[in-house]
Amino acid sequence: MFASAGLSLTTTELVAGGGGNGGKGAFPSAPTAGGNPGAPASGTTLAAAGGAGGRAGFSGNGAGGPSIALAHTGGEIVVAADTHLTAGAAGAGVPDRSMDVDGVTVTIPASIAGAAMPILAF
Repeated sequence: MFASAGLSLTTTELVAGGGGNGGKGAFPSAPTAGGNPGAPASGTTLAAAGGAGGRAGFSGNGAGGPSIALAHTGGEIVVAADTHLTAGAAGAGVPDRSMDVDGVTVTIPASIAGAAMPILAF
């Protein structure tokens, strides 16, 4: 990344590596049963088992990473004809996936691919 005020590129080659692929989110896990009951005290009725835990949530998929040869802020850059700015491959997103958890279908939505561009002004 450059602060680009007054920047001029001549006879330059900038080649970006590929963006990283998005990570896969995790599906929820089923709740677990409560613990066994304790022994009842003399003269009392039986104790009850603990209640089941709650259903876990799920995590989302990560987006693909970007590949940008030159990111800059602060003004226009002069790029000469003999200068080459090359982006790598954008990181892949993750397709949506569904799974049955205790009779309920849960879906982790798809994530987007990253951007690939030779230059990015922001």
